[in-house]
Amino acid sequence: MQTDRKPDVYIMKVVTFGDKPAPAMAQLALRMTAEAAEATHPKAAQVLKESVYMDDICDSVREASEAEQLTSEIDQVLQEGGFKVKGWTSNEALKGESKKEGETRILEAALEDKVLGIAWDNQQDMFFYKVKETVPSSPNDGKNEESLLTKRKVLSRIARIFDPIGFAAPVLVRAKIGMQQLWQRGYDWDELLPSDQQKWWVTFLKEMQDLNNVKYERCLTPPMAIGQPTLCIFADASEVAFGVCVYLQWKLEDGKYAVRFVLAKSRVAPLKKITVPRLELQAAVMAARVYTTVMKELRLQPESVIFMTDSMIALSWIRSEGRRFKPFVAARIGEIQSHTNPAQWKYVPGELNPADDVSRGLPVKKLSERWKQGPAFLYRPKEEWPSEKAVPDTETEVESERRKINHISAKQNDVIDVKKFSSWRKLIRVTAYVLKFVEKLKAARWIRSDDNVDPDERCLSTAQLQKAERFLIKEAQSTLHQRVKNGDFKTLSPFVDKGGNYQSRWTARQGSDIL
Repeated sequence: MQTDRKPDVYIMKVVTFGDKPAPAMAQLALRMTAEAAEATHPKAAQVLKESVYMDDICDSVREASEAEQLTSEIDQVLQEGGFKVKGWTSNEALKGESKKEGETRILEAALEDKVLGIAWDNQQDMFFYKVKETVPSSPNDGKNEESLLTKRKVLSRIARIFDPIGFAAPVLVRAKIGMQQLWQRGYDWDELLPSDQQKWWVTFLKEMQDLNNVKYERCLTPPMAIGQPTLCIFADASEVAFGVCVYLQWKLEDGKYAVRFVLAKSRVAPLKKITVPRLELQAAVMAARVYTTVMKELRLQPESVIFMTDSMIALSWIRSEGRRFKPFVAARIGEIQSHTNPAQWKYVPGELNPADDVSRGLPVKKLSERWKQGPAFLYRPKEEWPSEKAVPDTETEVESERRKINHISAKQNDVIDVKKFSSWRKLIRVTAYVLKFVEKLKAARWIRSDDNVDPDERCLSTAQLQKAERFLIKEAQSTLHQRVKNGDFKTLSPFVDKGGNYQSRWTARQGSDIL
């Protein structure tokens, strides 16, 4: 054994799959490859940096020739980095695809459940679901415990459907509501559910298999579309859930309109019960957040953006100043107004709001109706959309959330109670002494010993008595300011003298300074 020899150093030239850092290393190598090619192939580098999910490259272009050039550049860039592309799949035939037809078919079968968990029919250019669900037997059939459902099994089956776009949100929100009810009833994870719950979940899981028949368009731009689309975002809430859905309205060359589903999102209402108007406001917050995400990812530039809700109370809050309301409402109004313009928010009747489907739930068979196609009024010009109407009894609910400010006024007690004096002369002298005492405190001239006090200082001067008299008159007239402004004493011709007291022309001539 050569203990004095330096050890040999070996470097792995490929990623060893199974190691914990392997995924991060692969993504880092891919990003470095893209950055190295930014100067020579900028479009390919941008796609590799922004449109790669795991080991899939997902991108969309308008023309087949552009797709052919882009795939060729990506192949070249990846080859320089040591990556090998197994094949391309497109909704239109590309040059070179026919040579790999057998390989491509195998890849299509393998990738059905890999592209964001959604299968893609490239012939029709449609997304669809592929649900492989083993529905347990009915609880009435032998009652085999292995086939009966628990909370853990139910959650496991629901989680198998990955729906990032949210097209199945009206169906899955029913499952979320059902899971929340199981949680409220306190069932353990491995506790068998009662027979009524078993029946409901077995029926629901069977219905979920009908998602295999659901398809929706991948492309957001319909044929013959002209101009830029209108982005329409709907929000709604019920006592059990709230959610939003997004559509694009396009104008076609023949003057008609087409609608495309973009995105949807749902959440169950919190266990701590809150009012429906607050849930409607929470749905509006979700709409603002979804809008931010859509605008970040959408390559199209909408002509206009319109938010719609069927809650006049939430609409009134959004159009108001947030600081006037309680913290719950104020914080959410602030977030909404920071991402959207209150002028973009419109009212839509509840029966025409497609977000009502995601807040209450839909059976699978109804997904292809209004939920997929969008509300009927989107197929008409904006001038023919529902107009906003005043809804009664909303002001009470709006005011209930308004911040209440209590004004506290402290009444200052007079140091000298004039009611205790029967002599005007005595009242003036006491007031003069009090004012003299206050002056000494302000001037810090208080003398503790009487030995050095000038006898004249112990007596009141004429000026001090006059000052005390003017002070008492001014205090007595303090309540007359508004009345003088209102003209209650016009006949007396009041004016303000040098001391700040009111006098009348007549009393001034008579030598009195009391109004």
